[in-house]
Amino acid sequence: MTFGNGEDAWRACILSSKESVGNSKYVRYTFGLPNKSNILPLSLGQKLSLCCLDDDENVAKGGFYLASPRSALGSFSIVVPRGAREDVEFAIGTENSNFVRVLENDLKIGDEVALLPGDQTLQYRGEFMPVTDILYIGSGAGIVPIVDQVKSVIPSGISSVKSVSIMW
Repeated sequence: MTFGNGEDAWRACILSSKESVGNSKYVRYTFGLPNKSNILPLSLGQKLSLCCLDDDENVAKGGFYLASPRSALGSFSIVVPRGAREDVEFAIGTENSNFVRVLENDLKIGDEVALLPGDQTLQYRGEFMPVTDILYIGSGAGIVPIVDQVKSVIPSGISSVKSVSIMW
């Protein structure tokens, strides 16, 4: 069941876990949807806008790609960098780094976050102009949307793509 009636309305989700990704400088945040059968109505390459309040009641907002499969039931996760404020800001931008700061310092497990399907950054029209080879170039957290896109286009019979190369 798709989460939400329309893609242009904010919905609520709950922060359900924070976990380090191995020995890296990244953290995986998982959010629960209201119903365990809900899925997010996101297209390939589409960002998710997240919004919440910090401890001083200031709005923090950011746009992120999913780190979990788009078809995951009942929850989703994002992966974000952690570290010095300047480093995080350089990696993901000022607005996103402010949201990450709030996730890290102000939000507790069980707190509510608003979500909205965001910008769609990939337009694949393989049926009209078949693509056989794709080269992705990314760095840092930029690998997250690349992995989702590769998983979506690589299975045989799903698309015209025959090979994918990734420079990270």
